[in-house]
Amino acid sequence: MDAPTLELLKSCVGIAGLPVVVIAVQQTKRAVPDWPGYAWPLCSIVWAVLINVIVALALSSDIYVAVVVGVITGILASNAYDKAGKEQAAPHG
Repeated sequence: MDAPTLELLKSCVGIAGLPVVVIAVQQTKRAVPDWPGYAWPLCSIVWAVLINVIVALALSSDIYVAVVVGVITGILASNAYDKAGKEQAAPHG
């Protein structure tokens, strides 16, 4: 496998951490319930970037790519836990 393909695969590993980011945000919500609602997407992005940078350091990957993938993962995670929270709050027939 050539180097650019391997680097692309390494960068996509961070997106697989989306469930970890959702769990981290949920645990942060339990620890700090007084934060306003608009803070949670930012919290999601911070967790995702932190996790992706740690993974990039462990895999000797590019840090800048890890930050970009972290931001994307954080945005996806904020949408995922927002949708999951709305589905749980919806009354069942």
